[in-house]
Formats: sequence, C-alpha cells, structure tokens
Amino acid sequence: MATGRVGLVSLSLLLSQLPSAQAQHFNFYVMPGLCIPSTCRAKCQALGYEDLASLSTPEAYTYALELMEPILAKCQALGYEDLASLGTPEAYTYALELIEPILSDGGRVSIGLYYEQREERIEWADGTLPTPDTPWLRNLSTISKNQQWGRIAHGKIIMVGGTRKRNGMCGNRSYVRDVQGKSYHGQQLVHQDAALQTTKAPSYLKCVTFCGQDSACRAAEFERDALSCTTHGPGLHDKMVPRVSTSTFKRLNYPAPET
Repeated sequence: MATGRVGLVSLSLLLSQLPSAQAQHFNFYVMPGLCIPSTCRAKCQALGYEDLASLSTPEAYTYALELMEPILAKCQALGYEDLASLGTPEAYTYALELIEPILSDGGRVSIGLYYEQREERIEWADGTLPTPDTPWLRNLSTISKNQQWGRIAHGKIIMVGGTRKRNGMCGNRSYVRDVQGKSYHGQQLVHQDAALQTTKAPSYLKCVTFCGQDSACRAAEFERDALSCTTHGPGLHDKMVPRVSTSTFKRLNYPAPET
C-alpha cells in the first residue's frame, strides 16, 4: 500500500498565491427557455436565410453559429462571450449543481458544445476538444452532422438538432480554469501510458497549475530532484507506489450520473 501525506487541492486558491495569475471562479448564468421555431425562423429569414435548415455550406453554418442561435445571441447581449464551456470535471460538476432543479424536472440545458462542420469534429466554445472521459449520454458513433448543439440531459451530454424551446447556460471563455483534487506527497503513479507532456517546473504548486491549465489533464507528478512536471490525461490513476522525491496531484473526476 502506498504511503505518504494526502491533502486537498483547489487551484482557485493556489492561483491566488501566484503574482502572474488571477484567480477567478466559473462565471456561468442559467437562462430559461428562449426559443420557439417561429421566432428562430423569423430571425433566420431576417438575415437572408430561407429557413433554420439552410446550413448547407461551412460559411453559412459558421455565420449561423455566430448570429442565428437565439440562446447564444441572448448570452452575448447579457455580456457573456458564449454558451458555457464545460470541458473540465470541475466546470461540469459546478454546472450540474446550478441546473439540478431543471434536470430533476426532466428538462434539458443548452451548453457551449458545437459540431464544427469545417473540421468535422465536436468542440467546446472555448476551442478545446472533449476528452475521452466526457460523460456522453449516447455513443458518439450515433451523432450526425445535423446534431449541431450540445445539451445536458439526465446528467449527461447529448448532441441534438432542431429549435425546440430550451434552457441555456451562458459562460465566459476567458476565466481562469479551476482545478480540484488531492495531493499525494511521497507517492507516484504506477506506470502510465497517458502522459501528456513533461516540462521543467520550479515547484509542485507550479506543476498543479500546469495541470489546471490543460482541460485534458487528470493527474500531475512533480519530481523534486529533477524539478520536472509530468501531466497525464484520462486513464486509470488509482494505483500508486512510494517515492520520496515525488509529489502527485490527482484531479477530480467527472461526476457519475444518477441512474
């Protein structure tokens, strides 16, 4: 059994100790449903489009993404940059807490996750890609190009199309990422195949900060002798072994949805 000191870590607190970083918490706002088909269609036609489905070219789709989506437009009118990007376990956990009353009534909430037609991939509003441990409700192989918008339903993420009245969650892309997890001093992970990068770091605190700045990071190891930091992506990070010169940070996982 691995031994060593264990402690809780929240990067929002750690960042407040760094002069070069500003600690800010998630900035989300949940709106009630705002869109019905007739309203959306009128907005599209006012922009010169025939209908909501007139997204047959990448240029038309990109323009629609910026101007036609009513919930996005209202988020921006309120001073938010986009719908909320929830590409980290911390952001997703916080979002679930905010929208729990809506989900408990069987409602769905639109979020900042889009099918990017030009690249033919799904990405968050802040430009990051979903990680392998993203809690999808349905298998990604079932998603079509007509399912352009991300929503949370039953505690998991789905991609949908259409213009049915929905709730929406606004957010800002520029806020410092929050990272939460546990510190294990004097311990290291058992052999991992999910290493993201190894870089120089002056301290364990800086190593945790590197992890917090990468939405794909799920663990980080700081080697004091070499002053190096290795970050790891999603994978099995349960097993650890003693190593005096190593401190390991294990990030919070995505919450398990209710069954």
